[in-house]
Amino acid sequence: MTKLQEENNKLRDRLLELLREQQAEAIRQRQEQHETKAMMEEQLAQQREESREQKTMMETQLAEQKERSHEQKIMMEDQLKRQREQMEKQLVQQEEIITLLKMSKAS
Repeated sequence: MTKLQEENNKLRDRLLELLREQQAEAIRQRQEQHETKAMMEEQLAQQREESREQKTMMETQLAEQKERSHEQKIMMEDQLKRQREQMEKQLVQQEEIITLLKMSKAS
């Protein structure tokens, strides 16, 4: 082998080594990108699930609040009805007392 062939072989070997290193780096970067993408997809799926759970929880709370409000409304209506009935009874009693007083004054 001549010196020129030896240098050519060394250069070729060095180029092949650099090419292999580039290919290995490209493979490593693709793997890293794939892992990053998979991690981001997993995080997104987790965020979606958390959002769904939060939405469900908020809907449940809203339904419970509506139910409590409805129950409170019914209780207040019942209380007002009882108060009205009590006031009407008192009014009737007062009218009876007034009538009795008028009758006792007349006699």
